[in-house]
Amino acid sequence: MKDVQQRILAGAPEANLQRPSELLVQIRNALYRAVRDERLVPKGDLAQIVQLTQDRNDPTKFVLTGGIKDFRRDEANARLIRDDLAWFHFTITLQVPPGGSVEVLGYDFEIVFPRSHQPPWIRFDYNLPGTDNEARNIRSHVHPGSDDLQLPAPILRPIELVELYVNHLRPRDPEKQRR
Repeated sequence: MKDVQQRILAGAPEANLQRPSELLVQIRNALYRAVRDERLVPKGDLAQIVQLTQDRNDPTKFVLTGGIKDFRRDEANARLIRDDLAWFHFTITLQVPPGGSVEVLGYDFEIVFPRSHQPPWIRFDYNLPGTDNEARNIRSHVHPGSDDLQLPAPILRPIELVELYVNHLRPRDPEKQRR
């Protein structure tokens, strides 16, 4: 797995941002478009649901959150709800070194599908440096419906994951499957 993880990390896209607030604006704009196009029905105000906060202990680090992180997957905590009733949440950890540009240190993006869907949820993780998963050479991975199952995954830009969750990870139309 070490070779796979090294290839994944070597291919990580750059954020190409000067300030963390630029990513906040990109993500909110993508979500506002999804609301306009009736693909997303937020439970509350998007400006309140998607927040950027600076780390109190390290002023070079920021956390961008969308929705309520809830690994119990309680539907009552859903905030970013799609038109098909799937919902998602995310956390992105960013760092801006002095004189540098924004770096994505890690993220988790989880989507939870309506009860009859298999898998019931999917989570993309890019764990922070220094975690056990980094030591196991699987820092970037996807969980297809089980915390115990981890498959290597490419590191995606956070905006790519938002667009994936809003537009593409959708169950197939049963009528189209029969053709």
